[in-house]
Amino acid sequence: MFIKASIPTAQDVNMIKRTAIFWWNVVQDATSLWLERNAFSYAGSLAFYTLFSLAPTIIIAVTVIGVVMGEEAAQGKSSLNCRAP
Repeated sequence: MFIKASIPTAQDVNMIKRTAIFWWNVVQDATSLWLERNAFSYAGSLAFYTLFSLAPTIIIAVTVIGVVMGEEAAQGKSSLNCRAP
């Protein structure tokens, strides 16, 4: 079964052009502000501090799991170990 498509009118084409121009301007503005405000430096700082905050976060998470679920669960040991034959 075929779907009938209508031919776009001049008004439709104009609306598509305005929408494309709008989004192009959004991308241009975002790019210029990104470069103007030195966002690469902020991104690097965020990555650096995120990397060094992972280890303490994991230690806290394992400690909480150990307190709540028991020492075996925190160590990854479980009585329900499934092994392949």
